[in-house]
Amino acid sequence: MGHALLIVGPKTLRANRDYTVVVSNFYGKLNKADLLLRLQGHDEDGQTLLNLTRTVEVQQIIRRDVIFQIPAINSSGYFKLTIEGVRGFVYNEEVELEYLDKSISGLIQLSKPVYKPGDSVQFRVIVLDPDLKPPSGHKMVTVTVQDSNGNNIRKWSDAQLYNGVFEGQLDIAPSPLLGTYNIKVEANNKPLVSKTFEVKEYVLSTFEVDVFPTDVPLEEHQALNLTIVANYYIGKPVIGRVKVELYDEDNNLELSKEYDVNGKLEVHLPFTNELILFGEKQDVRVNVSFSEQYTNRTVVQNRLITVYTIYKYQVKLEKESPAFRPGSPFKCLLKVEHRDGTPAKGVTVLVRIDGLGLSNPEQSHKSDDAGAIKLQLSTTDSAEIIQITASIDDQEVLEDVINKKEQNIEKFITIDLRDRYVVLGQDLSFRITCSDQLKFFVYYVVSKGNIVDSGYARPGRMSRYTLQLKATEKMMPKAKVVVATVTNDIAVFDYVDIDFEEFQNKINIRIDEPKIQPGGQIVIYMNGRPKTYVALASYDESLHQHGKNHDIMRENIWKIFDEFHDVLPNEYDKINSMGLFVRTLDDVTIDATNDKFARIGEAGTGKEEKSTSNLGWKFIQYGSDFNKSWLWKNITLPRSGHSIMTEKVPDTTASWYLTGFSIDPVYGIGIIKKPLEFTTMHSIYIIGNLPYAIKRHEEVRLHLTLFNTDEAMKLVDVTIYNEKDEIEFIGQPANAKNETKIVSVPPNVPYPISFLVKAKKLGEMDVRVKAFIRGDPVYDTIGKIIRVTPES
Repeated sequence: MGHALLIVGPKTLRANRDYTVVVSNFYGKLNKADLLLRLQGHDEDGQTLLNLTRTVEVQQIIRRDVIFQIPAINSSGYFKLTIEGVRGFVYNEEVELEYLDKSISGLIQLSKPVYKPGDSVQFRVIVLDPDLKPPSGHKMVTVTVQDSNGNNIRKWSDAQLYNGVFEGQLDIAPSPLLGTYNIKVEANNKPLVSKTFEVKEYVLSTFEVDVFPTDVPLEEHQALNLTIVANYYIGKPVIGRVKVELYDEDNNLELSKEYDVNGKLEVHLPFTNELILFGEKQDVRVNVSFSEQYTNRTVVQNRLITVYTIYKYQVKLEKESPAFRPGSPFKCLLKVEHRDGTPAKGVTVLVRIDGLGLSNPEQSHKSDDAGAIKLQLSTTDSAEIIQITASIDDQEVLEDVINKKEQNIEKFITIDLRDRYVVLGQDLSFRITCSDQLKFFVYYVVSKGNIVDSGYARPGRMSRYTLQLKATEKMMPKAKVVVATVTNDIAVFDYVDIDFEEFQNKINIRIDEPKIQPGGQIVIYMNGRPKTYVALASYDESLHQHGKNHDIMRENIWKIFDEFHDVLPNEYDKINSMGLFVRTLDDVTIDATNDKFARIGEAGTGKEEKSTSNLGWKFIQYGSDFNKSWLWKNITLPRSGHSIMTEKVPDTTASWYLTGFSIDPVYGIGIIKKPLEFTTMHSIYIIGNLPYAIKRHEEVRLHLTLFNTDEAMKLVDVTIYNEKDEIEFIGQPANAKNETKIVSVPPNVPYPISFLVKAKKLGEMDVRVKAFIRGDPVYDTIGKIIRVTPES
C-alpha cells in the first residue's frame, strides 16, 4: 500500500531566515492530520533562545508547508523540533536540530600582491550573508592594518559598507618596516576575514621560464623528456642558454648538458644508470639554470620530477551507489586522467563488463572533454556481481567489482536530471523510476539549507514518470531535488544535484580589442542588473610571480557558499546527504541507504578545482618595473543595466588582467567567469632589465631589449635622458643631458642595447628612455626610479 504521513524538514537552522517543514498526508486511515509543531532552543544555562509554535491541518492527499521565521538568536545552544498530534490524532516525534551561527562571511581584494615603499595599498572588503547577498543587519565593520611586527598602523573603527563593500586605501611610508603586512576585518567584535600582502624592495620579472615534462615520465623510458619555454610576459620569446643537471637517488651528478634556447626547447635526458623503482613512483632531482643572453642574469632552480612505474594514464571508477540492485539500471562513470590528475580527453579505452551475461562484453569508448566515459548497465535479476575491466593500448589500467545490494526487500525510487545544462527560466525534466507502481510521490527542492519549493504527483499505475520543474532563482546557485514515496510500508528517497553555472546576479564585462597602443584608450562594456554596484580592477600579469591570492575569483565565492551550506555526503545515509530529517508513522520503515553517493548526473555540475601537480613549475628572472596596478574603479549601473567606460591605458608595454564583480542587495554577488586579458604595445617597444639599486659613482651598464613587430628591418633612435643631472654617461661630455644610439632592429627577435652610466647623487636616479623609428611617428618610452646608495 502507498499510504503514509511524511514530515520532512532541514536538519539545520539559522537566525533571521525561514525554516520550512513540509507535511504530506497520504495516510488512508484518516481524512486529516492535525499537528502542532514547536521549535525550541535554550543555551547551556537553560535560558530560552527560541520558542515558536505552528499548527497545521493536513487533509488527505494534501501537503502543507509550515514556515517558521527564525528571529535573531543571541548565542549558540540546543535546538529541537517537537511534532505532536492534536484534536484526536495521536502522534509525537522529536528532532534534534543543529544551529548554524555563521551568518556572514568576507572576502578581501587587493590591487596587487606586493608593494614597494611609498606605494598606495588599495583594497576592498566584501561582506556576504548565506544567500551571497549584502547582509541587511551589518552596515559597518572594523578594519585594521598591521605591519610585519604586528603593530596597528591604520584602523577604520566604523568602516561603512556600501552594498556590502568597504573600499580603503593605505599609503606606505617611504622607509617602512618591510615584510608581511596583514589586513584584519572584524564584525560585531568577532574576526571575519584577513589577508596578507608583502612590502619589500623588489624588481619584477620581465619574462618567465616554464619547465615541464614533455610526456609523463615512466620507468620504461629510462629518461626524462623536458620542455623548456622562455617568454616575455607580452608573449615574445626570450633567447638564452640553459644548463640542465640530472642527479641520482644518492644525489650524485648523473648527467649535465647545456643548450641554447630561443623561446622553446625540448630536451632528452637519458639516465646513465638504470632506474629501478621499488614502489609506484619515485622522484628524480633536476637542477636547471637559465641565463638570459644579453644580460647574462641567471636563476637556478632545483626541482623533483616524479617517475612512475605504471601506465601514463590512470582510470578511476565512480559509481552512483556502492552496490547495484539486480534487475535495475546501474550507472557508473570511468574517469580517465593523466598521472598528474588532469582529465585525459579523447583517449580510447577498451571496457569489458563481466557478470551480466552480455553477448558482447567488450566495447571501445572514447573519453570526453572532461576525461569521462559514462556507462549505463542493464542488470539482470540473477546478477550477483559486475566486474569492470579497462585497458588502454593493451595495458590494463582498472579492474573493479561491484556487488549487488543486499536488502531483504528491494524497494527504491530514483530521480535523474535529463537536461544536459541548467538554465534559469527553462523547464527541467526529471526521470523518476520506482521499484513498484507509483501511487504517489512528493518532491522537495532544497537550496541554501531550506526547502524552497515542494509538490506532489499521483502517477497511478506507472512505475516511471517524468517530472517537469522550472529552474527558478530560488534554486540558484545550487539545489537538490528530492523525491520520496512509500511502497510496502517502506519510505524511500532519492535526490539529484542541480548546479547553475551562473550566480543569481549575472554580470558580463567585455572589451573589443585584445591589443591596444600604450597610452591609448580601452573601451569596457558592462551589462548587468539595473542599479547594481560594479567593481573593476586591472593589473600587470607579471605580478603573478608574487602570487595570485590578492584578487577575487569565482572559486573564492564558491568556497564561501560551500562553507555556509555544504552537506558532507554519507555513503550509507541518504537522508543525511540531503541535509534533511524525515519522520513518518510507526508502521513505516525509512530506507536511509544512500543510492546516490558520488552521484553522476547528466547535467552540468559544479567543477572541483584540481591542484596542480609537481610535473611542471615556473621560475622567474628579474628585470624592470613600472606601475603594475592600473585600474581601480567602481560604478553603479544605470536603470538600463548597460554602461560603457572609456579609460586611458598606461603608456607602457605590458600584458594586463582585467577583473570585475558586482553586488546587488536583492540578487547578491556576481563575478565574471575569468579575467579578461589584453596587451599594450607599439610596433617598436622597449623591455627594461634595470636594477632596483646601484652605488654612487660606480660604473653600471643599463641593459635594454628592443622589439620590432613590423615585418621589415627598422632604423631606431634610442635615447636615455638626464633631465635632473643625476646621471653621468661614460664616454660622453660631463654635462651631457642625454645619450643616443642609432641601431637597426630586425623584425620579431629581441635586440639588446645598453648604456654605461654612473650615478652622481645619493637617493633616487630617474631613468627615462625613448625609442622611435626614423621617419615614423611610432615610439615607445619607459621610466624607472633607481635607488642610489653610498659607495662602499
